[in-house]
Amino acid sequence: YDRDTLYFAFRCLDTRPDRIKTSIARRDHSSADDWIGVVIDSLNQRQSSAEFYANPSGIQTDGVTSAVNSFRLNTAVDFVWRSAGRITSQGYDMEFAIPLRSLRFTGGDRVVMGMSFMRYINRLGHMGSWPGIPVGKTQFNAMAVVEFRELRSRLNAEVLPNFTAGFQ
Repeated sequence: YDRDTLYFAFRCLDTRPDRIKTSIARRDHSSADDWIGVVIDSLNQRQSSAEFYANPSGIQTDGVTSAVNSFRLNTAVDFVWRSAGRITSQGYDMEFAIPLRSLRFTGGDRVVMGMSFMRYINRLGHMGSWPGIPVGKTQFNAMAVVEFRELRSRLNAEVLPNFTAGFQ
C-alpha cells in the first residue's frame, strides 16, 4: 500500500488452465466465471464490507455487504478501482489497485481493517476463502486483521447537480 492505494496481486494456480472460464461481460455480470476477490471491512466492526471481485479477464464485480441487507452483496455501488488479469500456462494472474478514497475508514498512525480473500472455480463449483469461513457463519466471523501505518482518510465530496422547474 501507499498513501493513496491498496494493492493486491494473486497467482491463481490451475492444473487445467485451458478450462478457466472467463468472459468479457458488463460490470457486475461475471459471477458465472472463475474469479478472485478481496473483502474489506475497512472499519473493522464486522458489520459491513466493501467487496472487490474480478474474473481472469479483469472484468469487475463490486459492492457492499452488511448485516442490514442480510449479508447479500449489493452491487448498486460502483467503486472506482483498477483490475487486470491474464491467463498463464499455470492458471491466471490478477492485480487489483483499490484507492483508499473508495473506502470509509478512520485514519491515523495505526489503522486496523478486517480482510478476507475469495476464489471461485466455475467448472468445479468450488469456492474457497482465506481465512476459512466456518459452516453456519458469515465472512465477518473469519476475517484476518490487517494493520496499516499512517493512513489518512480524506474528505470525499461528490457534486450531483439537480434542477427543478415549475411552470404555471
